Amino acid sequence: MAGNIYNRRMFRMANGGMMPPMAAGPPMPPAMPPQGGLPPELAAMLGGGGGQPPPMDPSQLPPEVLQMADAEMQAATNEMMGSEIAAAVGNEAAAGIAGVESASDIRELINAVWDDNRSLDEYRADLASVVGPEDASRTPDSVLASYSQLFNSPP
Repeated sequence: MAGNIYNRRMFRMANGGMMPPMAAGPPMPPAMPPQGGLPPELAAMLGGGGGQPPPMDPSQLPPEVLQMADAEMQAATNEMMGSEIAAAVGNEAAAGIAGVESASDIRELINAVWDDNRSLDEYRADLASVVGPEDASRTPDSVLASYSQLFNSPP
Protein backbone atom coordinates (compact mmCIF):
# COMPACT_ATOMS: atom_id res chain seq x y z
CA MET A 1 0.00 0.00 0.00
CA ALA A 2 1.41 3.37 -0.95
CA GLY A 3 1.98 5.83 1.91
CA ASN A 4 0.17 6.48 5.16
CA ILE A 5 -3.56 6.78 4.51
CA TYR A 6 -4.02 8.83 7.68
CA ASN A 7 -1.94 11.62 6.15
CA ARG A 8 -4.71 12.49 3.72
CA ARG A 9 -6.41 15.91 3.90
CA MET A 10 -9.71 14.57 5.32
CA PHE A 11 -7.92 12.97 8.26
CA ARG A 12 -5.74 16.03 8.90
CA MET A 13 -8.90 18.23 9.01
CA ALA A 14 -10.53 15.89 11.54
CA ASN A 15 -7.54 16.34 13.80
CA GLY A 16 -7.62 20.14 13.53
CA GLY A 17 -5.01 20.24 10.80
CA MET A 18 -5.18 21.84 7.44
CA MET A 19 -8.55 23.44 6.62
CA PRO A 20 -10.18 23.09 3.22
CA PRO A 21 -9.49 25.92 0.81
CA MET A 22 -11.92 28.82 1.19
CA ALA A 23 -13.79 30.25 -1.74
CA ALA A 24 -13.28 33.92 -2.43
CA GLY A 25 -15.21 35.45 0.48
CA PRO A 26 -17.20 34.01 3.39
CA PRO A 27 -19.48 31.01 2.86
CA MET A 28 -22.90 31.86 1.49
CA PRO A 29 -25.99 31.11 3.58
CA PRO A 30 -28.50 28.68 2.07
CA ALA A 31 -30.99 30.23 -0.33
CA MET A 32 -34.17 31.35 1.43
CA PRO A 33 -37.50 31.71 -0.33
CA PRO A 34 -38.61 35.30 -0.86
CA GLN A 35 -40.56 36.85 2.00
CA GLY A 36 -44.09 35.42 1.85
CA GLY A 37 -43.07 33.03 -0.93
CA LEU A 38 -43.14 29.25 -0.91
CA PRO A 39 -40.20 26.87 -0.88
CA PRO A 40 -39.33 25.93 -4.46
CA GLU A 41 -40.50 22.32 -4.01
CA LEU A 42 -43.98 23.38 -2.87
CA ALA A 43 -44.19 26.13 -5.48
CA ALA A 44 -43.36 23.58 -8.19
CA MET A 45 -46.00 21.20 -6.86
CA LEU A 46 -48.62 23.96 -6.93
CA GLY A 47 -47.71 24.98 -10.42
CA GLY A 48 -45.80 28.14 -9.51
CA GLY A 49 -42.08 28.46 -9.86
CA GLY A 50 -39.28 30.88 -9.32
CA GLY A 51 -40.88 32.40 -6.22
CA GLN A 52 -44.22 33.07 -7.91
CA PRO A 53 -47.17 33.18 -5.54
CA PRO A 54 -49.42 30.13 -5.61
CA PRO A 55 -52.62 30.33 -7.63
CA MET A 56 -55.49 31.80 -5.63
CA ASP A 57 -58.32 30.14 -7.54
CA PRO A 58 -58.82 26.52 -6.37
CA SER A 59 -59.68 25.51 -9.93
CA GLN A 60 -56.07 26.28 -10.84
CA LEU A 61 -54.71 23.78 -8.31
CA PRO A 62 -53.68 20.32 -9.48
CA PRO A 63 -56.28 17.63 -8.73
CA GLU A 64 -53.80 15.76 -6.49
CA VAL A 65 -53.51 18.77 -4.18
CA LEU A 66 -57.29 19.14 -3.95
CA GLN A 67 -57.76 15.42 -3.29
CA MET A 68 -55.10 15.47 -0.58
CA ALA A 69 -56.66 18.54 1.05
CA ASP A 70 -60.13 16.94 0.92
CA ALA A 71 -58.82 13.71 2.46
CA GLU A 72 -57.06 15.57 5.28
CA MET A 73 -60.13 17.72 5.94
CA GLN A 74 -62.37 14.63 6.01
CA ALA A 75 -60.01 12.86 8.44
CA ALA A 76 -59.91 15.90 10.74
CA THR A 77 -63.70 16.27 10.59
CA ASN A 78 -64.23 12.59 11.37
CA GLU A 79 -61.85 12.78 14.30
CA MET A 80 -63.61 15.83 15.75
CA MET A 81 -67.07 14.35 15.22
CA GLY A 82 -66.02 11.05 16.75
CA SER A 83 -64.78 12.70 19.92
CA GLU A 84 -67.86 14.94 20.15
CA ILE A 85 -70.22 12.00 19.64
CA ALA A 86 -68.37 9.98 22.27
CA ALA A 87 -68.61 12.89 24.71
CA ALA A 88 -72.33 13.35 24.01
CA VAL A 89 -73.02 9.63 24.48
CA GLY A 90 -71.01 9.65 27.70
CA ASN A 91 -72.95 12.66 29.01
CA GLU A 92 -76.29 11.10 28.07
CA ALA A 93 -75.37 7.80 29.73
CA ALA A 94 -74.20 9.60 32.87
CA ALA A 95 -77.44 11.58 33.04
CA GLY A 96 -79.51 8.39 32.57
CA ILE A 97 -77.59 6.55 35.26
CA ALA A 98 -77.93 9.49 37.64
CA GLY A 99 -81.70 9.57 37.01
CA VAL A 100 -82.05 5.85 37.68
CA GLU A 101 -79.93 6.04 40.83
CA SER A 102 -81.89 9.00 42.20
CA ALA A 103 -85.34 7.47 41.52
CA SER A 104 -87.33 7.05 44.73
CA ASP A 105 -90.22 5.00 43.30
CA ILE A 106 -91.16 2.90 40.25
CA ARG A 107 -92.72 5.86 38.39
CA GLU A 108 -89.51 7.91 38.68
CA LEU A 109 -87.51 4.86 37.63
CA ILE A 110 -89.63 4.30 34.50
CA ASN A 111 -89.48 7.99 33.63
CA ALA A 112 -85.69 8.06 34.14
CA VAL A 113 -85.17 5.00 31.95
CA TRP A 114 -87.40 6.22 29.14
CA ASP A 115 -86.65 9.94 29.57
CA ASP A 116 -90.31 10.78 30.04
CA ASN A 117 -92.56 12.33 32.71
CA ARG A 118 -95.74 10.28 32.83
CA SER A 119 -97.82 8.64 35.55
CA LEU A 120 -98.12 4.88 36.11
CA ASP A 121 -101.76 5.10 35.04
CA GLU A 122 -100.68 6.50 31.67
CA TYR A 123 -98.17 3.66 31.20
CA ARG A 124 -100.85 1.15 32.29
CA ALA A 125 -103.35 2.64 29.78
CA ASP A 126 -100.79 2.09 27.03
CA LEU A 127 -100.41 -1.52 28.13
CA ALA A 128 -104.22 -1.92 28.19
CA SER A 129 -104.39 -0.92 24.53
CA VAL A 130 -102.22 -3.98 23.78
CA VAL A 131 -103.27 -6.65 26.32
CA GLY A 132 -106.67 -5.39 27.47
CA PRO A 133 -107.72 -3.48 30.61
CA GLU A 134 -108.11 -6.56 32.84
CA ASP A 135 -104.61 -7.90 32.17
CA ALA A 136 -103.10 -4.41 32.34
CA SER A 137 -104.60 -3.85 35.80
CA ARG A 138 -103.11 -7.15 37.05
CA THR A 139 -99.62 -6.40 35.63
CA PRO A 140 -97.07 -5.70 38.38
CA ASP A 141 -95.34 -2.33 38.26
CA SER A 142 -91.94 -4.00 37.77
CA VAL A 143 -93.20 -5.64 34.57
CA LEU A 144 -94.76 -2.36 33.50
CA ALA A 145 -91.31 -0.77 33.91
CA SER A 146 -89.78 -3.40 31.65
CA TYR A 147 -92.27 -3.05 28.82
CA SER A 148 -93.33 0.60 29.02
CA GLN A 149 -91.11 1.68 26.12
CA LEU A 150 -92.79 -0.81 23.79
CA PHE A 151 -96.00 1.16 24.10
CA ASN A 152 -94.29 4.42 23.14
CA SER A 153 -92.53 3.03 20.07
CA PRO A 154 -93.93 3.91 16.67
CA PRO A 155 -95.59 0.99 14.83
